[in-house]
Amino acid sequence: MSSTKDLAQAIGISKPNSFVFLASVEDNAPNIHCYISKELVAEKGLKAGNVIRELGKYIDGNGGGQPFFASGKGKNVLGIKDALDKAKVKIILTIFLSPKQLLTQITKLKLGLLSIQA
Repeated sequence: MSSTKDLAQAIGISKPNSFVFLASVEDNAPNIHCYISKELVAEKGLKAGNVIRELGKYIDGNGGGQPFFASGKGKNVLGIKDALDKAKVKIILTIFLSPKQLLTQITKLKLGLLSIQA
C-alpha cells in the first residue's frame, strides 16, 4: 500500500470536515489520492472518485474508489502540479464558499479585488 495513500487517509480521519488531495511519484508513476470526510460527502454531495477521475486527466491517468476515498495512477509525472493546482481551486470553490460568497468573489475577481476567505 502507498505511504501517500495511508497519509491521505490518516489526515482525513483525524480531522472532521476534511478534504484531502495528495500526489506522489512512486515507481516513476504519478499517484493521486483523495479523502473527503463523510460529513462533506453527505452535506455537499462530493465524491472522491469523481475528483480522482476529473483530476486524473492531468497525469494521463485514471482511478476511482468510494465516495469518501479514491486513488488514481497515471503516466505523466509533470501533470502533478496541474492536478494539485486544480485540486486547490476545487477545494476552495466547493468547501469554503457558499453560492452567495462565490458570486461575490467572482464579481470581485472581475473588478480585480479578489480575496478568498473561509
